[in-house]
Amino acid sequence: MKIISVNVDRYTNAQANKSDYGSEIVVVGVTSDEDITGIGFCSTSALGGSILETLITRVIAPLITDSDPRETDTLWNKMYQALPRRGGDGIMRNAIAAVDFALWDIKGKAINQPVWKLLGGSRTLVPTYANCAHHLPVDQLAERAASYVASGHKAMKIRGTRSFVTLAEATARVQAVREAIGPDVRLMVDVN
Repeated sequence: MKIISVNVDRYTNAQANKSDYGSEIVVVGVTSDEDITGIGFCSTSALGGSILETLITRVIAPLITDSDPRETDTLWNKMYQALPRRGGDGIMRNAIAAVDFALWDIKGKAINQPVWKLLGGSRTLVPTYANCAHHLPVDQLAERAASYVASGHKAMKIRGTRSFVTLAEATARVQAVREAIGPDVRLMVDVN
């Protein structure tokens, strides 16, 4: 089996701010000569979508075309190591991940197995958390966090990034959210 094409489709939320992360989804289709297409994706801001599309179609696709898509480890290393030093960080890592998802999808489809089986199994329960990393004032953030708990979430993450808020603001956010959600809900702070 060989990869014959790599295609990218982009879907943008027209109502989102173009710089908001997650306002665009980049969907990658990797097609094999056995007519199996794997689908992968990543999210970005609308400003990053064209960069991801270019990285995938002009840098990654030529590296992996004519390779066996089932060789996921080999292809991941090939994509990562072909880049300049530190090139595998940031947006390039998102591009590699989207293609890697598609390769795993092909691998599963080729043997008629879900990817979770290829990765070693499943769980009865999967721990989740609500992403409460909203750009909201402290009081509104606490209110939003409480609403997530009211809808059943037992864990959540808020943003405390230094480039987003000061240390004092981050501390106030943690205190307000903790008070709003109570002591039994797991609280994580993303400081990037």
